[in-house]
Amino acid sequence: VKLIVYSIKSDGGEIGAALDMSNYVFNLDPGIRTIAYVEDKAYSAAALFALSCDDLMMKPRSTIGDCQPIMMTSEGPQVIGEKIQTVLRERFRTYAEVNGYPTLLAQAMVTQEYEVWSLTDLEKNELVTLQRRDFEFLSEDQQKRYRKEKILSHAGELLTLNDKEAIDLGFSEATHDTPQDLLESLGYQEKVLVDAPSSSEGVIDFFDTYAPLFLMVALFCAYLEFKTPGLGIFGSLAAVSIAAY
Repeated sequence: VKLIVYSIKSDGGEIGAALDMSNYVFNLDPGIRTIAYVEDKAYSAAALFALSCDDLMMKPRSTIGDCQPIMMTSEGPQVIGEKIQTVLRERFRTYAEVNGYPTLLAQAMVTQEYEVWSLTDLEKNELVTLQRRDFEFLSEDQQKRYRKEKILSHAGELLTLNDKEAIDLGFSEATHDTPQDLLESLGYQEKVLVDAPSSSEGVIDFFDTYAPLFLMVALFCAYLEFKTPGLGIFGSLAAVSIAAY
């Protein structure tokens, strides 16, 4: 195997699994080139996984970023503490440094405190990114070297990039309409192996998606069963729904 392309369309997932998957890909044999192809979205843990690959390519109108770890509590979603966030920041920084992604942009995906500006370096005629505090630390003469273009992320926000922003800022290598276009651009036209999700994985995804609904139906049917005499259809539906859940 000389090339692996991971097609990504994900809102994210569980942190431990994401770290395991990302580290596995990051530590593959250096002779194997890995490419993350974002087909629609790569948010949260999926963004971490994308950066573990050697290169990033995106589909038009796709997005990547926003990797703040959260957990569900009785009071709703809550941000996970610094102990976990510092691990994610280290992984984002390491993946970016080794694989050649802009480190500041990678850090801004997981760190809210960064206010990141896009500027044009007038001497080199190229786009660069700086934290606002770093720009303001420059002397007045040094600041004149740059022209402000836009604020990529405000303080208190996490960075998210679309495909055009990612390629302009050197985060994405190319934009392709389909995975096949990507492969053909690299000279791969034959002997391409596609490992699509299996039917069993599709079934698991279905049950995972509708798990809350199964639980609600089970509780509702169990309530009706307790309110009616004997054993009836509501008890059977509750049992089936619990099994599905």
